[in-house]
Amino acid sequence: MRNGLLKVLILLDDTGIRELEVLKRTFRVM
Repeated sequence: MRNGLLKVLILLDDTGIRELEVLKRTFRVM
């Protein structure tokens, strides 16, 4: 599950959505 979420976040981040950067930081903490 984690790998799937990370993949989605990376793909969306590549699109240029900065809001996801915050989510990525949150996931990193978790």
